[in-house]
Amino acid sequence: MALAVAANGVFAGLFFPRFFSSLAVRTPPALRARVTTSVNAAISATGPLGFVGAGLLLHRATSVTPGFVLVVAAATLGAAIVATAGAAAPTQAGAASADPG
Repeated sequence: MALAVAANGVFAGLFFPRFFSSLAVRTPPALRARVTTSVNAAISATGPLGFVGAGLLLHRATSVTPGFVLVVAAATLGAAIVATAGAAAPTQAGAASADPG
């Protein structure tokens, strides 16, 4: 599990720059500031909830393993959501070929 947590840390550094750059490029300029602010607020707001949840879990547990399981499960769920959303979104080439004009 520690390897999974370490891999999450490494790959987050590869994911987040691409995520925020695609967010900036795909958002219309008139909405870019509002969308970026909303995404940053949503991402930041979940941090304290995770700390509270982990604290309550570790307070009741006799080892740190449940905490590692919680982190791995949350990271896997987040990756699955992003992968599903990325697969459902049309590509730029697909959107251009669908345009009749």
